[in-house]
Amino acid sequence: SAECYCCRVDHTIPGTSTRIPCDRQIIGNKLEEWFGPQSSGVIRQGMAK
Repeated sequence: SAECYCCRVDHTIPGTSTRIPCDRQIIGNKLEEWFGPQSSGVIRQGMAK
């Protein structure tokens, strides 16, 4: 049940309206780049828990 800072602050820098990217999405995209699309689905399901 790991929590990302970006998700905790609703992908916005606190006190501003500046949006920040989602760490989970960035990590998932990189894993898919390294290991292929078949692996990212399994990894993303695990990350979503």
